[in-house]
Amino acid sequence: MTIALDWALPDQLVFSTVSALLRLTSTHTDYAEAAATAVFKFIAEIVEKITTASCKSVCCPLLSSLSLRK
Repeated sequence: MTIALDWALPDQLVFSTVSALLRLTSTHTDYAEAAATAVFKFIAEIVEKITTASCKSVCCPLLSSLSLRK
């Protein structure tokens, strides 16, 4: 018997996390600054890694975590 695990893609994880943070801040405004700081810190770290990491590391997980959703 084989069990298939469906792992979320990096962009799905990032979208879900950022969406949850934004929903949290809409009901708990006292967390808005901390949530915004977390999101901006994440983006800054990804941008830094994109400029310093190998091509393989950038193309696979890093760029996909910044994909735009409509």
